[in-house]
Amino acid sequence: MSAKISWSAAAQTRLQRAPAFMQAMVRSVTEKKAREAGLTHIDEDFLSGVRDVTMNAAERPEPIVPEPGHKAIVWTQAAQAWLEDIPEFTRDITRKIVEEIAAERGHLEVNCKLLDQVEALGDRAAGVDVEAMDWSPAAEVMLQERLSGTPALAVQFMSDLLRADAEDLARTMGSQHMTVAVLQQAWDKPLSPVPWSTKARLRLNDAPDFVRSGIKKAAERRARRESLAKISSDDLTRFRNESMMKAVKRLKVLGFTELTFEDVFETASARVKRLQNNPQAVQRFTEIRQHVENKEGGIGLLDHAMVAKMKKYLNPDDDKA
Repeated sequence: MSAKISWSAAAQTRLQRAPAFMQAMVRSVTEKKAREAGLTHIDEDFLSGVRDVTMNAAERPEPIVPEPGHKAIVWTQAAQAWLEDIPEFTRDITRKIVEEIAAERGHLEVNCKLLDQVEALGDRAAGVDVEAMDWSPAAEVMLQERLSGTPALAVQFMSDLLRADAEDLARTMGSQHMTVAVLQQAWDKPLSPVPWSTKARLRLNDAPDFVRSGIKKAAERRARRESLAKISSDDLTRFRNESMMKAVKRLKVLGFTELTFEDVFETASARVKRLQNNPQAVQRFTEIRQHVENKEGGIGLLDHAMVAKMKKYLNPDDDKA
C-alpha cells in the first residue's frame, strides 16, 4: 500500500489557487512525482519544481520515428514550408496525419499534391456544408444557460457542438429558424444510442475529462449522420483527421502561424460574425487568457498535463480497431 502523502499549508494554498475542477489532476501528478522521489511530504518548493520539470518536458516535441520495417517519409521543401505555415502546436499531429496517409497510399514523399488531398479532408469534417440558422435572442440565452456549468476552457467547444447538434435536429423537424420552442423540442428529441468498439471506448477514455463528453457527442453525431452501426477506432481516427484538417484550413484562412491570445481574438472577432459585438465572447476570452497566463497556482503544470493527455488521445500508439 502506498504511503500517505502530506501537504504543507503553503503547498495546499497554492494548489487551491487552481480552478476547482482542475485541482484533482494537479494533486495526482504532484503526489505521483513525490512517490517516485521517495518523499511523503510536499512543500511549496517541491510543487514548483514539479511544475517546472513537467512544463519543460511537455514543451519538447517527441521525435517522429518510422515504424519498424518502414522507410522514413521525406518532405519536399515546399511541403515543409506548408507545415511551417500553420501554428506550432498543430504541427506534430498534422505531420503524423499526413505521414500516416502517405504510408497508407504507398508514398515515400510528401509533396504539395498530397497535401492538397489531405487538406481536402477538412471539407468532409462537417459533411455537406449548410448555412447556419438564425437564432432568436431568447434561444441564445437558453443555450448560454445550458453552458453555465461548463469550464471556461471548454465553453466555446461545447457551445459550437450544442449549436450544431440543435440545428441538425431542428432541420430534421422542418425548422429553419431557432426559437426557444424549437430548441427545447430539439433537446427533448430522443437520440438513438450508438455502440462503441472496445478499442474506440478506450481511446475515448484517454481524452481529457473536460472535453470527453463533447468528443463522445461529436463522434456519435457523425456516426448517426453516416448511419454507422458502430464507432470503431478507425472511425475515431478518420473523425480526428478530418476535424484537424478543418481546423488547419480555418487557421490558415485567418492567417495564423503563431498564435497569441490577442491576435486570435482580434482577428476572429473581425472575421467571425457571431463573435462581433458579443460581450459573452469577450468575457470568455478574458477568462481563458487569465487562466492560462496565471502561473501563480501551478496552472502551467496543469495546462501542460492536460495538453499531454490531449496529445496522447490525438496520437494513439495503435489506431487499429
